[in-house]
Amino acid sequence: MHMISSILRQKIWSYSIPKYIVLKGTRIALLYYLCLIFLVLYISYWILFKKSYLYLDNHPQGTIKIVLSDTRGVDWNIKLENLSYCHYNTIPCKDADPMALNWPVESQAVTIATFIKETEQKLNSTNSQYVTYSEEQYYTKGPEHVVIKIDHAITASDAWGKVFLMASHRQLKGYLMDINGNPVRQLNSDEGLGKPDKLSLTELLKAADVETLEKPSDSLNSNGRSFRQRGCVLQVKIFYHNWQSTWFGTSDAQYNYQVSRVPYINYSTKEIFNSSVQINPSQRLLRKRYAVRIEIVQSGSLGIFSYSVLFSTIVNGNIVFTIAIWIIEKIVMYNYQHVIEDEYPATKSSNMSISYIIRHFKKIALFLLCCTLAFFIHAQYGY
Repeated sequence: MHMISSILRQKIWSYSIPKYIVLKGTRIALLYYLCLIFLVLYISYWILFKKSYLYLDNHPQGTIKIVLSDTRGVDWNIKLENLSYCHYNTIPCKDADPMALNWPVESQAVTIATFIKETEQKLNSTNSQYVTYSEEQYYTKGPEHVVIKIDHAITASDAWGKVFLMASHRQLKGYLMDINGNPVRQLNSDEGLGKPDKLSLTELLKAADVETLEKPSDSLNSNGRSFRQRGCVLQVKIFYHNWQSTWFGTSDAQYNYQVSRVPYINYSTKEIFNSSVQINPSQRLLRKRYAVRIEIVQSGSLGIFSYSVLFSTIVNGNIVFTIAIWIIEKIVMYNYQHVIEDEYPATKSSNMSISYIIRHFKKIALFLLCCTLAFFIHAQYGY
């Protein structure tokens, strides 16, 4: 043990000049150059294509406000005979303004009623249970024409918690995407920059590959009834990005609306009107709404140039190259050991391995020290 510690002490507290042995061989040279080429391609791939010089905030913080538009600007004078679900069905249609369609009111979701059942019930004094004595069901008139107004903003921070991007959608350009990722409509164009995003229910349904609410629902127990009668759930993701649309560096931040329908799910809510209970506690009106529920979430991937990420990429490449060279030297020692020992008797494989490890340990330690210094400068003075 003392001998091993003495050897390590001598190796660590000394400066060694490596002895290079030239071995002429096509296979060894080819293997070495293949490693060099691999290293160049590896670092180039991560830097040029994966942009590993950017720090990416993949969980930016967002705020959002959602409201349904009022009747102004929306054609609610739709004739009932022009609506197929009213004209060819025994179930009637009724008018309902956008505010009445949305219940319950939530901060990050809206619910647009398409089919409503109203049940009047009386309290049975014998068993204290409500009994239905009247029921009415009807479609809401033209819910597809409801316009949703969305105000949203995003905040992105670097690894040190410093905010590098804080913007409202009114400052950015956005796109509504279809289910295949192709842009359907541009939002906040140069003419409309600074206005809230306005999306109709029809646009969101088509973006989710639902051409019409008359399409049969795939929910359980739907029995061939349509989305209009059973409801559905749409998930709308607002995705912010500033580096995916350019081949180098970053560009102006943009956002995309990505819409998808949750399969095999219908949606309905129940509401009891308190006014009826207050007038006559023994009676109540139970309203069940089948609706299109729209849930909106914010996510994104926003990047900024970072020396620390760039150095990390270079360090990873250097580690891969060091391991590759170590493997090559092991192969050389295994195949050409007798040649090396005959030509250079003082050279032993064990000594070469220890010297090699310690020599490269010093190089790696010096490199990591430089990276640590770069990280400190980055943390104190930014990018």
